[in-house]
Amino acid sequence: MTEDRSLDDFVGGSSDASASETGDDPDEASEPGEPSNSGDADADAPEPAVATYRWDPDGVECAACGESVERVWTSGDGTFVCGSCKEW
Repeated sequence: MTEDRSLDDFVGGSSDASASETGDDPDEASEPGEPSNSGDADADAPEPAVATYRWDPDGVECAACGESVERVWTSGDGTFVCGSCKEW
């Protein structure tokens, strides 16, 4: 198995931002209670992660066949199914 990597390795952009990029300039600082000028900040935000696999040592019920299994994967409709029912 390969070495674990930080999630920051997969996010775009550089972690070596200069002071002008981070908004540390006192002339650009906004007053408390004043709205920020970055109106489209949410447009650049990455999509939240979605679980594609679950493991439960007590077992969970497959949404397709009803069998109790420890490992389930998401199916096309978003439900969790066992490996036998999963369309690979």
